[in-house]
Amino acid sequence: MEDADSILIIESGSTKSDWVWVDKGNTQQFTTPGFNPFYQSSEQILSELQKNEALAQLSSFDGNIFFYGAGCSDEAHCEVVKNAFKTHFPQANIEIQHDLLAAARSCYKTEPVVIGILGTGSNCCFFNGETLVQETPSLGFLLGDEGSGSYIGKGFIASYLYGQVPLSIATKFNDQFNLSKTDILNQVYHTTKPNTYLAQFTAFLGACKNEEFVQDLVCDAFRQFVRNHVLAYKSHFPCKICFVGSVAFHFQNTLMEVIEEYGLEMGTINQSPLEGLVGYHLRE
Repeated sequence: MEDADSILIIESGSTKSDWVWVDKGNTQQFTTPGFNPFYQSSEQILSELQKNEALAQLSSFDGNIFFYGAGCSDEAHCEVVKNAFKTHFPQANIEIQHDLLAAARSCYKTEPVVIGILGTGSNCCFFNGETLVQETPSLGFLLGDEGSGSYIGKGFIASYLYGQVPLSIATKFNDQFNLSKTDILNQVYHTTKPNTYLAQFTAFLGACKNEEFVQDLVCDAFRQFVRNHVLAYKSHFPCKICFVGSVAFHFQNTLMEVIEEYGLEMGTINQSPLEGLVGYHLRE
């Protein structure tokens, strides 16, 4: 049984969840698959929790759990996650929040900022240290997620299947993945996480990011994100634009070029908000 002063902090995207257990000044970190209530039920999330050996040992945890997750944008979706966690951690005090708040609490220092999340999915908000403002909705994988891994992956795979990818890149892709059109379509249309499936290809694109085709693809995706989301906060300008997420981090040079192209000021770019979140909760 853990101390009631112990805390578990989870920052979860669709692809993976990063966990930190803080207890008596010691920290332990581990990773599990991502949880997203847009694509998973409480039962599916609980099943993933129960599979993990580290989490099995923590099932009697009686401290505070702070979960920040993609898809936790309203009470109904938060409840999907909370039901799974409450079943697995019956003695814990559990708080479910949106991943936007995780990014906001992680990035904010002393000045108001616009914050973009560019990971498997994408989102954007303005935060002044107290109030989080979201001017545009996150429409998810099918209608939105501009600039994200799933958006870039979807664009690349469509171009690949249309035969529009340069031969040198297509050959590397074939050698690495050996996928038929049927393989791809089955994954996209007949699995529970097509967004995660498509986002995985950004790692391949990262290895080819100096190729003109890839630069254009990623630039266009980032421009869509800026036009549809960042510029919606122009009433709050001037302020820095901060980013969180693996796509923002690994393509940060391209992202900085696009931000400068629109005359905006770049702030910090962090792969994960977790370190900032630990600091935030230890101060509270």
